[in-house]
Amino acid sequence: MWIEIEIGASIQGISSTLVPMDIQMEPIDHGASGFFNRSHCQFMFRYDASPEEVLVDVVEVDWRVGVRGSFHYRADSLHESWEDISEFVRCYAASHPFKFILSFQFETLYAVRDEHGLRFVGPMPEG
Repeated sequence: MWIEIEIGASIQGISSTLVPMDIQMEPIDHGASGFFNRSHCQFMFRYDASPEEVLVDVVEVDWRVGVRGSFHYRADSLHESWEDISEFVRCYAASHPFKFILSFQFETLYAVRDEHGLRFVGPMPEG
């Protein structure tokens, strides 16, 4: 799964959301990577100093991406991984004002945070 977050978002803000979530994390060049202890779902976030277009092709937005993140999970831990990913999305939306899109392979939309708030638009992913 991919999360694309608008310009202005920071790795520090993402880290401040992740740290209370029972994770293992380490800094990487212009980002952070790690995994959730419950599900072992891996994540990686990267900050881009040159903002890019949103790659999701099923929705039009009027903002550019400043941070892009990915979540990688195994099919046998899909349910637990989805719980961790959706908890991160909810906590991030509650504590940071930035717009974002959560999708699978930039094709299937699962969550949108925009001027109307956070909405989950797709069902839980199936393995």
